[in-house]
Amino acid sequence: MKVFTQFPVKHVEGNLVFGRDGTVWAYYQVEGFAYDFRDMMQKFEPYSNQLS
Repeated sequence: MKVFTQFPVKHVEGNLVFGRDGTVWAYYQVEGFAYDFRDMMQKFEPYSNQLS
């Protein structure tokens, strides 16, 4: 007899993940940005834009 491990996720709908323990999680994809070429003051601008 095979015993399968229960998957920790009960249901996925859109970006919501419903756990078997009653928890609900939302996930989002945040686009990255390259700022290695910028100086320290210019690096702050894309960071502050993502916060807002």
